[in-house]
Amino acid sequence: MRRKTFIGTTAAVAGGTVIPPGRPVRAQNNARIRMPAVATETFAETLYAQECGAFTRAGLNVELQLFASGAPANAAMSGGALDVSANDPLQLTSAIEHGVPYRYFAGGLLHVADAPTTELCVAKNGPIKTAKDLEGQAIAVPTVLNLASLSVREWMAQQGADPAKARFVEFPNPAMPAAIARGAVAAGMLGEPFITLSASETRVLANSYNSIADHFILNAFYARRDWLAENADLAHRLVAALYDAARWANTHHADTLAILVKYGKLDPDKLADVRRATYATSLDPALLRPVIDIGVKYKVIDRALTPSEMIARV
Repeated sequence: MRRKTFIGTTAAVAGGTVIPPGRPVRAQNNARIRMPAVATETFAETLYAQECGAFTRAGLNVELQLFASGAPANAAMSGGALDVSANDPLQLTSAIEHGVPYRYFAGGLLHVADAPTTELCVAKNGPIKTAKDLEGQAIAVPTVLNLASLSVREWMAQQGADPAKARFVEFPNPAMPAAIARGAVAAGMLGEPFITLSASETRVLANSYNSIADHFILNAFYARRDWLAENADLAHRLVAALYDAARWANTHHADTLAILVKYGKLDPDKLADVRRATYATSLDPALLRPVIDIGVKYKVIDRALTPSEMIARV
């Protein structure tokens, strides 16, 4: 299951649309910070930070680049087009194991058992009813060896099915609902708002992340160690701004939905019941452990890294 293409060694850089930054207040160091934004609950925290003024209050000059999904954002990060990005612990650990000097420095999206924002979905009136039905079928995931795909494998195994008999294929989230509906794939790991937007064509089969644990970090913010060391003041203020935005986003769902609609060019009338994400206001190493353990189990990573190997305190 291992492969050589991961966030640290991806050669291609996928360009994103640059969102004009807010006007930073005066601060000691206003060097530009290039970061990605995606109009999905998984990666929208930077959009929220810009729109609610968190970056501005911290005196930061943040340039956001809008991407269709997280995968091209991390390709841009590995190619040097971004200074900071967010990714799941499996891919970060894989990069570190291969010698790429990345470190987490701020928490991002959390998985909360009773409020998932990414779930395994199938065609609404299709034949897939159980994990066993997915044997011999194609399952769409954002990246073949990321946390989403491993959660499906683990859920299938826990349900008595053989995940080795399923075929995992890469699809960007916006393309998954149509692929599921027309039968190009039997199932897909959809993230909000696409679960809600495609509710007339798809239905939830399983909350597969619960097969890993009830509560853990889905993604967190990372940068190169040398960037963090050379920009200590910026990094410290960026952490404060991200957690400021997280607290705001966790309690202002109407406002954040308007931001998703704006940048995702979505229909607000179809999103009244969209499930909202929970963002971390700290970086708890214990919440990385379930992800690391599943990565070791499925041999996506070689060993369980220690917190000091994954986290830089800024």
